[in-house]
Amino acid sequence: MYTRNLPSRGNSLTEDFATALAFLNLETESSASRLAVIGEPTSKDETLHIDSFPDELIVQIFFSALLARKLDRYKQEDRFVDTDPFHLASLRLVCQRWNQVALHTPQLWRGLELNLSKWNPTQSFLEFANMWFNRAGHVTPSLRLTVKMDGSPAREFSLRTSISKQLLSLILYSGRRWGEWQLSGISVNLLLSYPNNWSAPGSRESTPRHELCKAPTVLRVLSIYVSTSFCFNLFATPDPLPSLESLYITGVAAGPGSISYYPQRLRFLHLYGGIYFSPHNFPKFSSLEELTFECGALSSDLLEDFLGPTTLPHLQRLVIIEANSLSLIETILTVFRAPALQLLRFSGRSLWLQIIGGQCIEAFFEESNPTDLTLSLEDSGLSSLKILEFLSRIPPGTLQHLHLDNATDLIGSSPINHLQPLLNTLQTIVFWKFTFRRFTLASLLVSGLPSINLGAYSSLVVYGPVTDWESAQESEVGPGVILRRLNSDQMAARFSHGVKGHQLIDI
Repeated sequence: MYTRNLPSRGNSLTEDFATALAFLNLETESSASRLAVIGEPTSKDETLHIDSFPDELIVQIFFSALLARKLDRYKQEDRFVDTDPFHLASLRLVCQRWNQVALHTPQLWRGLELNLSKWNPTQSFLEFANMWFNRAGHVTPSLRLTVKMDGSPAREFSLRTSISKQLLSLILYSGRRWGEWQLSGISVNLLLSYPNNWSAPGSRESTPRHELCKAPTVLRVLSIYVSTSFCFNLFATPDPLPSLESLYITGVAAGPGSISYYPQRLRFLHLYGGIYFSPHNFPKFSSLEELTFECGALSSDLLEDFLGPTTLPHLQRLVIIEANSLSLIETILTVFRAPALQLLRFSGRSLWLQIIGGQCIEAFFEESNPTDLTLSLEDSGLSSLKILEFLSRIPPGTLQHLHLDNATDLIGSSPINHLQPLLNTLQTIVFWKFTFRRFTLASLLVSGLPSINLGAYSSLVVYGPVTDWESAQESEVGPGVILRRLNSDQMAARFSHGVKGHQLIDI
């Protein structure tokens, strides 16, 4: 499975949220109790040295440590990453002055991740969250909240109701300027859907469900799991969420009409799961820059009433991950046209990509006519012959960069002259987890390129023309052909085409 959420590597400080709540009140603790937690310093000079840092440097250490923690989890494909309260609490334990600097730096408190699976349901996370965001004050930009919950909500009705009311109170009735909501998991959706809980604290009057999208007028990023009954009500207002730029939808939506309710100023749209949609609803998203379909499927009858291509003038990235039906891929390539496209990515080992028809591929490239395109087929599982067949459908002059799988199956010494016009315009080919052998796809492509960059997360083994690769940074394979090995950090910096949208990482 392409998508996975791995558990964070915790320590004794991350056992439960009661501990985190205690950390929020560190300014009231005595020096003796603080030293009892973190232990005696190794030397007096070391303590004085740490305590002598200027405030600005301490703040930068906080930000750097939190960002490193985020990026570490992001690389593990944890999609919904925000400030880990336990990590910030650990940094505050260094010394009393560091704790005071943290308490008086509002930007540190503008994002919070609540994992309700680790929360004791008898304790109030609302109190914890309110205390956290109160420390942010009225900072700009607006606040971020990530709520996760694995498994089912508490079985006891009273506890389930309590958790639901706390969550609704936090996001709807706190009066805060929310900028991002990441509501991850079907359990969170269930908590938001209890009809008897849609009322303000202390009020018996029911609140319409579309109030969820009326409250945060500055909300820019929303990730949510939707059910059939919930999707229509989510955006059922004349101009829902006017500031929303990024929408990540997971689950089973309500039908072909539901996507027409989505806010039309979206720049990033990620549809995960069985989202049934009509591609002819997409012209309303004239500002769309990135469109991702993950683990999706479509009925083949959508093309029976084909109304002609739909142009998305600003679309720069089109990503299809683990498609569950051939009709999804063919519908997208048949209907959408993207003249500004910079990245077309097929990822995840989908059987349907192996048998896709060549006619829709040719029409997509010819009618979109992008001028600076990267085609990414890494992690696609295609054989060398299938990759060559795919490339043969692309008009010459279309591609500038090509990302490929480690396709090491031998295909003989047959020439690839019919691909030469396409290869002549390529600036870069990147092979992931690469092994170089004669008569593989890589060896044949090398013969037609001015340069080829070999990126590998593991060791690079070269058989054939280059015998001293292990000791050489650059080796000339043929006339004008240079092999370069980039380590993983260089690859990430130079050829990073990660999907954005809900993955906006900023502190």
